[in-house]
Amino acid sequence: MARSRNPLSVYLEGFDWSGRTGRGRFLFALLVVALPLAALWQLDLTRGQIIWMHIWLAVMWIPFWGHTLRRLNDLGWSGWLAWFLLLPFVNAALVAVMLLIRPQMRQRVSLSRWRSLGFGLVAASVPVVFLGAFVDLNRIGGLGMKPTLLPGDVVLATTPSRHPARRGDIVFVEGGGVGRLIGLAGDRIAIESGIVILNGAPLALADKEFFDEIMRPQGANGDLPRCLNGAVGQGALCRKRLLIETLPDGFDHPVLNAGDTAHDRFAEVTIPAGHLFLLGDNRDNAADSRIARAAGGLGMVDEATVVSRARLVGLSATGRSLWQVWTWRKDRILEAVR
Repeated sequence: MARSRNPLSVYLEGFDWSGRTGRGRFLFALLVVALPLAALWQLDLTRGQIIWMHIWLAVMWIPFWGHTLRRLNDLGWSGWLAWFLLLPFVNAALVAVMLLIRPQMRQRVSLSRWRSLGFGLVAASVPVVFLGAFVDLNRIGGLGMKPTLLPGDVVLATTPSRHPARRGDIVFVEGGGVGRLIGLAGDRIAIESGIVILNGAPLALADKEFFDEIMRPQGANGDLPRCLNGAVGQGALCRKRLLIETLPDGFDHPVLNAGDTAHDRFAEVTIPAGHLFLLGDNRDNAADSRIARAAGGLGMVDEATVVSRARLVGLSATGRSLWQVWTWRKDRILEAVR
């Protein structure tokens, strides 16, 4: 008896992980997940399109993995091979083989406790896939947001809602830029001797203590920090002043000062409509709105290019790879960002 080709029937079959799936059904299940993922990675989608893509993926997530297991059942292969779909390049080779080889088995596979556990894990990951429409992950590579964000921090950030970003928020912009929102459209902003002058009034800046670290390459690019105590050698103590800056609404945040640098002076400008002015907390090591985009900075940031607001440090590591568990900064895991 011919099996139904109704898409709903194919979808529901994906919840039965003990059955078998032929090449055509597996290709269908693969495309309904692979195409939205490709669109999210490769296309410049609107916020609404991104949300709908994630909703679609969340709905299709369990059936996709179900049909993957059913296809492995059909080939007589171990279900553990499904893990290889998470590996770049290896996944493409595995999919190609799964689409080319004819079926080897003619019976159902028993639903073992491991397969049931796998179903539970995939089901538990559905909310994560859905929340991908509203939560963004960003790994900090530069030094510009120290001490609030350190190189190697993986930051959970929420995507913009109907409410605009507020003064004091740390935001991520298209192209990987990050900075603290200091100036809004229509504000006049200048910097004199390292003090931000906002609409003619200097922001309060209180001296707190020293911020000490070891001079060594940091971040993805191996950048070296600036030091208040001069040009120190590798492995020596690098010292800066830790200051507390207070915004007009009373919100305060830390900033670092490495002495008198060219970054401490910025002629007054009026922020154009639809734009924002971002500064790094590490004022002498940040390529922010004080530097034109053509020169490697952020320049005046178009509000439309703000992609998310930092909320939480999910994980942090001093090593180049997050797999180097021994380099994790355990005290920063799940630390709130403010």
